[in-house]
Amino acid sequence: MEIGSVLFNRYHIEDIIAKGGMGAIYRAADESLGIWVAIKENLYPSEESTRQFRREATILASLRHPNLPRVTDHFVIPDQGQYLVMDFIDGEDLRARLDREGPLSQDEVIKIGITISDAISHLHNRSTPIVHRDIKPGNIKISSSGQVFLVDFGLAKFSQSGVATTSGAQALTPGYAPPEQYGQGTEPRSDIYSFGASLYAMLTNKLPEDGLARAMGNAALTPITSINPKVNQALSHIIEKAMAVQPEDRYQTADDLKLALIGLLPPESDFSDKTSLSPAAPTMLSAAGRPAEQTMTSQAVPVSFPGQSPVPYSVADPGSHLSPQSGPAYPPPPYQPSNYPFQPASPPRKKAFPVFLAILLGLGGLGICGLVGFLVINGGNFQFPAQKPAPTTTSNNIVIEAPTTTQAAQTQPTETATIAITVTRAPTETFTPAVTPVGGGGGKIAFASERSGIPQIWLMNPDGTNPEIITNLPDGACQPDWSPDGKQLVFISPCKERKDLYKGSGLFIVNVDGTGVKPLISVPGGDYEPDWSPDGQKIAFTSLRDGISHIYIYNLQDNQVALLSSPTSNDRRPEWSPDGSKIAFETTRLGNSQVWVMSDTGKGAREFAILDNGASYMPTWSPSGEFITFVQGTDQPWLTSRQYENRAAPEIKLLDLRALWNPQYSADNFWFCFEYVQDGNLDIYRMTINGGSVTRLTTDPSADFNPAWQPAARK
Repeated sequence: MEIGSVLFNRYHIEDIIAKGGMGAIYRAADESLGIWVAIKENLYPSEESTRQFRREATILASLRHPNLPRVTDHFVIPDQGQYLVMDFIDGEDLRARLDREGPLSQDEVIKIGITISDAISHLHNRSTPIVHRDIKPGNIKISSSGQVFLVDFGLAKFSQSGVATTSGAQALTPGYAPPEQYGQGTEPRSDIYSFGASLYAMLTNKLPEDGLARAMGNAALTPITSINPKVNQALSHIIEKAMAVQPEDRYQTADDLKLALIGLLPPESDFSDKTSLSPAAPTMLSAAGRPAEQTMTSQAVPVSFPGQSPVPYSVADPGSHLSPQSGPAYPPPPYQPSNYPFQPASPPRKKAFPVFLAILLGLGGLGICGLVGFLVINGGNFQFPAQKPAPTTTSNNIVIEAPTTTQAAQTQPTETATIAITVTRAPTETFTPAVTPVGGGGGKIAFASERSGIPQIWLMNPDGTNPEIITNLPDGACQPDWSPDGKQLVFISPCKERKDLYKGSGLFIVNVDGTGVKPLISVPGGDYEPDWSPDGQKIAFTSLRDGISHIYIYNLQDNQVALLSSPTSNDRRPEWSPDGSKIAFETTRLGNSQVWVMSDTGKGAREFAILDNGASYMPTWSPSGEFITFVQGTDQPWLTSRQYENRAAPEIKLLDLRALWNPQYSADNFWFCFEYVQDGNLDIYRMTINGGSVTRLTTDPSADFNPAWQPAARK
């Protein structure tokens, strides 16, 4: 907004406090109340951004604490922006002060610690706790009168007691974020870690070692006293306890931390029997427009949300009509990588909806099958093409075929597993399912299985028959990926169980017959999620060697490793394009996990999956390079495809079968294989790329996962 303009016929814009690509923060004069205010502007019109901005208004409007800012207004101006009006805090944040003056004194840090601990306690002890999730020196501000404020609630979340919240949790600040915020989810004790790290920085003017790196054993916290010998051991111990890697080893409440800090002060201190600083008098504007000290009086201020009537509340009244209970509904937390394959898929809700199974995938070799516009399954007993009669049933079921041939080394059950999905009869016309190829896919499917006790690499035919084990490593093996000639596999070990992150793992290569196992050169941390380049000369992989997930390239010609990720981003799951010029990958650069694409040198990274459509992960390229298929959704994700070159192309849901993972194309472009949990058992499934002939390939009671389809043309 222009300096000097008037917003909403009320707020005179004085200057810009901060600005970025998604909006700005302004200092303005409230001409109705005669006070300075700060106005936060959101110019990013996505549904998630609007919802998060509104959530911040809801959180702040419901808070009454002298060390937390208050919201006095929230509104949307169509075709312009969304605005949040709050207290203006004249002063500087601690990050700026540390840069200007260096470490703070011990006494000052203790008093700031007591004050902000009390504000955090106020957040955590609400009937519905609020987790700030981004406490750091830059979000602690000291006003010109000396009052301390905890600010910036853009990442804050309402949290049910004892339940971790994960939505947006990856939008974090390394060094201040606790280990669990990298994927497991945050809870009130996460704020205690972040505030402890902030106190550490106040005393040392150093960024503490990253929490995830410490949890992975790749770094140790440098003692405060070794950096600043003036700090006494008791204060150093309190802060380091707050920063314990395991939440149960930290202070369990902010009040516990506050009392520990109060215990360091002499009895005559004002803080010895007080829990917070007294509020400073608000800065008012005189009739001439200059600041003048006055006393704030109770004033009803409308707080309105898009599509809602204004909700009045008193800015001087500790109660508020705008509460978490009366506010808008929020989306469920997103997919948690550390748990995703092990939670049994809950049955789909009994909700009528059309099932769109085929899409316009006019890929080479697909013919008429890929040109079926969409398939509406009529009510009644629909069954995918099968090699044996369908079971008799009276409900609308999609039948998942079990393999029809007895597999070696395991006994196949005779009954057919079913997934009940209610469908809707087409109102005016019925489409006939296209004939899909039977069998096919070519080559072998490599996968990891626990059927021998610990995960090892196995091979099977594309119809699930003739499984054979090819590794027998004492520390296990998983995550296989094929060389382009189909003669070798790269995999990781140790792999003692199915996990999301593999601390201490390394890359290995094995011949397809199980001979010639050899490790690739590695460093401590953990290398995993390998993907062999189409030219056979390089392997892209994810590594924790820097403390957070980064993507690297291993050159097989000279055993050199190159970093592709930017230093601060969490990137993982690299997937080469068929021509080897690009890499699709999963990143949290914009908050929730999203699929992006970069060059094979790490340059030109840009978004691919549509941010507004929710979290996305596990990308895989079609053999032609025309499409990228990925998993999308929250705790029950689905399979989605989108054309790569067409930036205006929509995302198309391939199948309304929820909670499936790790999709992989067959080389002939007719099939996907993927992981799916049925009846609590994790197995490998197959289906055509238009969503037909869903077939269960493995039925062993042990977990089968990480499928990878052999390049059939080179088998």
